[in-house]
Amino acid sequence: MSKRILYVFIFFVLAMLFMLCLMDDGSGENPVVDMVSVIDPSEQITFDPELWKEEKGWGYAHRNAMLQDLVTDPGIRKLTKMEILELLGEPTRINQQYLYYLVDQKRAFILPLHTKTLVIKFTPADSIEWMKIHE
Repeated sequence: MSKRILYVFIFFVLAMLFMLCLMDDGSGENPVVDMVSVIDPSEQITFDPELWKEEKGWGYAHRNAMLQDLVTDPGIRKLTKMEILELLGEPTRINQQYLYYLVDQKRAFILPLHTKTLVIKFTPADSIEWMKIHE
């Protein structure tokens, strides 16, 4: 039984490599598809709660461009957990005192290759302990 699973896994990996080769158009560009970033990441924009919550395709089109402004804003760090939830909307994931917001994700087909996430940790009193960008 374990040999069968190994063969299926090897077949899957080879099939994915073959499909990536088919996507190569000879231009020398990476065949990885950027499913989220519509805005050039080097283009910084001011944080806007409505744009932050706006979904596009498989993710959020404006979050990567707003992330630096959001993280460096000293007023954000004074907010409580409930105020953060109102400002940023529903997080991608919640784990006890942590909120995780998907910022950017690069994919090949349906497989995620690189993910950028904003992680916010709260104290037991529901104030922000720290904010980090996880890649």
